Amino acid sequence: MIFSASIQSDLRVAMLWSRCLHYKPFAPVLLATVLLSSPAHVLADDADSGAALSSAIANAPAKKTKKKRAPEIVPKHERSYIGIFGTQFEVRGVTPARDDLKFDGASVVAGTYISENFRLEARAGTGLETAVAAEDPANSLEFDIDYYVSGLVGPQANLTDYFQIYGLVGVTRLVPSTERSALRGFPDIPEDLVDSSFSFSYVLGADVHIYYDIWASLEFGQLHKDTITNIRTEFLNVGLKFEF
Repeated sequence: MIFSASIQSDLRVAMLWSRCLHYKPFAPVLLATVLLSSPAHVLADDADSGAALSSAIANAPAKKTKKKRAPEIVPKHERSYIGIFGTQFEVRGVTPARDDLKFDGASVVAGTYISENFRLEARAGTGLETAVAAEDPANSLEFDIDYYVSGLVGPQANLTDYFQIYGLVGVTRLVPSTERSALRGFPDIPEDLVDSSFSFSYVLGADVHIYYDIWASLEFGQLHKDTITNIRTEFLNVGLKFEF
């Protein structure tokens, strides 16, 4: 039972007097006297408080925990993204002896969803290694990619909320550089490896949702194809994109 502050004070005084006079058997009598001498409205208030507390304790388990709502999926056409990729370049047609030259690079991408099924993006990248097309000390050829920039657009298919595939087409400007040991070595290869720096390009890829606004991406495609020399630069990208 819960007592008011005044009753608790009276009880403490009564118990103190009982202990001081060594009349512990009279403690129940003193307790009854204090209770009977208390005003009726005080006891009623104490009873109401106890009843309210008992009711709250009894009803507490009956309250149901509210379920948290799942986060709403923002429509694609209201979002943009940025990403970073590890890139493997593959250059074909430089020399008959080594038709496919592979070397590593890095790329970045920034894009936006112009609708639920179309995206528009810009890309840039560079080579991180030098490719050796001919190792003859008397007539060697080395080249690398200084940088490239691309503008692409294309459709996508949202197969689920967590997986999407896409295909992009556009134009790329590729700026490579070469180094030769012989002044007149490889006369069929332009000084900058390609005759035209601009070319048609395409990308095929897939995105997988992994955590909140982060997506893992895997893609491959053609970065550049020189129509004069038939030197073709392809790529494979693996990386992450962040939507916002």
